[in-house]
Amino acid sequence: MRNLFSEMDRPLPQAVEAALLAHLKGEDPVELTWRPIATPANAAAEPFFTIRVEADDARRRRASYRFWAPDRLSRRGLEALLPARLSLTAHEPGVAAAAEETFPSLKELRDRIGPLAGMIARLMNTLWGVTETREVFLEQAADAGI
Repeated sequence: MRNLFSEMDRPLPQAVEAALLAHLKGEDPVELTWRPIATPANAAAEPFFTIRVEADDARRRRASYRFWAPDRLSRRGLEALLPARLSLTAHEPGVAAAAEETFPSLKELRDRIGPLAGMIARLMNTLWGVTETREVFLEQAADAGI
């Protein structure tokens, strides 16, 4: 299912935050993927940013991030873009990189949605060159249990 943000007048971090809050409601796994409407001409692969949130056990939530990694950035360069609490768990230049973190509860995750959305928007901006909400669309995996 695709949702274009083009109708929204919100800044990108607020649009990302609204999407996260709308989908993080219960116990079910959630997977959201954002893509630029236009793929940069110099990209060997289509840029994307995916967040998958699932229960680790009865209360904790694991947020896994997978995103396009431009071949111009080394592993060290990508890690420098991430908040200090995160480190890369995978990196394939020109294809993708991954990181993850664990939150004590769904409530704790929802309480941190603002900074999390800001991080996602900042990475989109830095890695893709996207600066406007209208330049991005959101896909929600129909079955996040993939």
